[in-house]
Amino acid sequence: MASEVSGETNDLLNEAIRLHHEGELTKSERLYKEVLEREPEQTVAMQLLGVIAAQFGNLELAIRRVRQSITIDPNQPGALNNLGNMLAEAERYDEAIDAYERSIHFEPTDPHVHLHLGHVYGYQDRHLEAVAAYKRATELEPRDAALWNTLGWALDKIGQLDDAIAAFERAMELDANYISPKDGMGKVFRQMGRLEDALAIYQQWLAIEPDNPIAQHFALVCRPGEAPPDRASSSYVKQTFDVFAERFESLLTNLDYRAPELLANIIENLVADDDRGKLNVVDLGCGTGLCASYLRKYADHLVGVDLSPGMLARAQQKEQYDELIESELTEYLDACDETFDLMISADTLIYIGDLRSTFDAAARTLRPSGTLVFSLEKLSCDPAPKSCGSPDDNAPNHGLVGDGYQLGTSGRYQHTEACVRSWLEQSGFSTTVFTEAEVRKEGHESVTGFLVAAHRHEAS
Repeated sequence: MASEVSGETNDLLNEAIRLHHEGELTKSERLYKEVLEREPEQTVAMQLLGVIAAQFGNLELAIRRVRQSITIDPNQPGALNNLGNMLAEAERYDEAIDAYERSIHFEPTDPHVHLHLGHVYGYQDRHLEAVAAYKRATELEPRDAALWNTLGWALDKIGQLDDAIAAFERAMELDANYISPKDGMGKVFRQMGRLEDALAIYQQWLAIEPDNPIAQHFALVCRPGEAPPDRASSSYVKQTFDVFAERFESLLTNLDYRAPELLANIIENLVADDDRGKLNVVDLGCGTGLCASYLRKYADHLVGVDLSPGMLARAQQKEQYDELIESELTEYLDACDETFDLMISADTLIYIGDLRSTFDAAARTLRPSGTLVFSLEKLSCDPAPKSCGSPDDNAPNHGLVGDGYQLGTSGRYQHTEACVRSWLEQSGFSTTVFTEAEVRKEGHESVTGFLVAAHRHEAS
């Protein structure tokens, strides 16, 4: 057990805690250390020094300090919760679960420890256990809107859509201006094909945040019969991917996302051995840099372009690109004074409906015989030219229909093969590869896409 604390040392500890709460980390760290000089087994100061180490980014030191405190006094549910949070951040999930469970053993009624435990179960794809932990949290604190919202998103992941709606409704009853449950409920209604209900939710959201690009985008998606916009707004794409940037790659693992690998296989068969390491290459919509490791061996110079600063920051960490540029891809190509041998766009053109201006810009920026390689999502349609763009009666994900493309209820565009081929030809390309593949999961369903390679015509 921890030693008793003298009155003077206790005053010093309280001052350190006050400074810590005010964000004065360096000053509070100095005082915690002074407390430990006086009382070497003072467990509160010891574990809060660990918290400060975590705040400074030194997780290993943080974990050691908190564990040292718990070794002295195991009955510290707060310290065990902090330890679990640190281990979770370090992606040591089994150890984090053990820490949370020990915290719950000593203090079973803290809803936030159950919440944190649910998060870690979710990171491990143990979604049923995550739901159970979140449900326990809502039982312990039934008037916390954030807990109900978290439960709603978890229920959506396991396909319990009616229960997810009920959880989101409870969150909104507790906080009418809370945005996240509106986002979640709109998503669930879209999955269920209840577009009128989804539209009503997005209108509620827009009443609170009239300029929110995500609400604007999905409100448009939920109005069948209207012509879709040519492309998703840049603000929608930017905000969507900034939100997901930190955990983007782990989220894609759950989606069985394969576009970069599949496109890399196509490029492998197109690039001559003598050209490897000599090409000027641009990755359009590079995101976190998932294509970079495949492209680097072909490139003398590799450029990544993306709208999202958050995604570009992640791409920078891979240290594969020679340049990273924040821009919408068509605008970048229109303004670009470079020319390229190879362009790749993995799951980025799915945010553009009418691809003609993008293909035109790509053709202007590619060198003669340069190659454009990209993926799209497939729109099934009658092959007759006059029906191009009309969805098959049996095709899922109906949304807004344009000429050769559809803005689906996923918020992404799907395209017909006939129109994409036609647009490429009009822009001066010869299509060399046009194949179907399963590119990702949407919920529990596979998404069929197109993998395309097209060469720019030689100058006449």
